[in-house]
Amino acid sequence: RWWKQVIPPTSAYRINWDISLSIFIIYSCLTVPFRLGFDVDPSTSMFGFDCFVDGLFMIDICLNFNTGYYDETETLVTNRRLISRNYIRGWFGVDFISTVPLDLMGEALDSNVGLLSSMRVFRVFRLMKLLKLARLTKIARLFRNLEDVLHVNQSMLRLVRLLFNLCLSAHLLACTWWYLGDNQSGEVSWPQRFRLQEDDLYTKYITSLYWCVATMTAVGYGDIHAVTDAERIYTIFTQMVGAVV
Repeated sequence: RWWKQVIPPTSAYRINWDISLSIFIIYSCLTVPFRLGFDVDPSTSMFGFDCFVDGLFMIDICLNFNTGYYDETETLVTNRRLISRNYIRGWFGVDFISTVPLDLMGEALDSNVGLLSSMRVFRVFRLMKLLKLARLTKIARLFRNLEDVLHVNQSMLRLVRLLFNLCLSAHLLACTWWYLGDNQSGEVSWPQRFRLQEDDLYTKYITSLYWCVATMTAVGYGDIHAVTDAERIYTIFTQMVGAVV
């Protein structure tokens, strides 16, 4: 029967599954930092969709225990004991941490026991959502598999990877830039200086992304700039990321 068969890593089924899963990885990497950075709570329907996505990644963990791999001699390993040992020693920890909803567990513990009532601890559990960004490692693995299996043009694949890294880095840095400015106490931060806190969500995000792209590309128009020391340090970090990416 099909569930008793080991899935070859180069099979069409496995490749199509990985490509489909990559769409949900990109979805997670876009929505998680956006919601945390701009303090946006998902609607009921979006929460249900997020649970559906987490369920897909749990299925993927089960599939990985049933997917063969090639050893150092390029021999296909189909022994389930060896497959499990190889997966546990390799990517299982990353997949497990990025899939288990630790943030929901913490919130449930808070509502039932009341041990996590302080705002600081609550923020820690919210930030646990960032563990889902570990799913990005699967994108890197997918690029390698496509390169080995589909024989994709190297120049085209390199260009796609560069654009993906640039866009994702800009998005993550923009969300963090707003979070940094919106969560400083005792100082006038950049959103306050430029009177953006009462603007709509779209304007906040576009302004943050505009600053981030201008800083990463070393253009730095100066109309939006750092105000506090923490923001200046983050600006330096963003410029370094832009130089590396």
